[in-house]
Amino acid sequence: MTFTHLGEQWLDHWMEENTRISWVLDPEPWMLEENMFKSVSLPLNLKGNEHVFKNTLSTLRKEAIHQARMLEIANESGLKRTKFSIV
Repeated sequence: MTFTHLGEQWLDHWMEENTRISWVLDPEPWMLEENMFKSVSLPLNLKGNEHVFKNTLSTLRKEAIHQARMLEIANESGLKRTKFSIV
């Protein structure tokens, strides 16, 4: 599933304003991920996460997917997404 062009642009803008990215090289990245889930609160990640919000978020996502499938497909022929920059 994807957002409409306007929805994607809104999400791009939100990510530009609210997210950061970094990386490390690790021979066992799955262990790093497991340890991160144990030590950092990441409520929007469902896999491997036991945050108290996990069940609520999972239910909300399932409901949103169901509602989205009931809507008509948007006709966006000729529209283009604008690019955003990563800081």
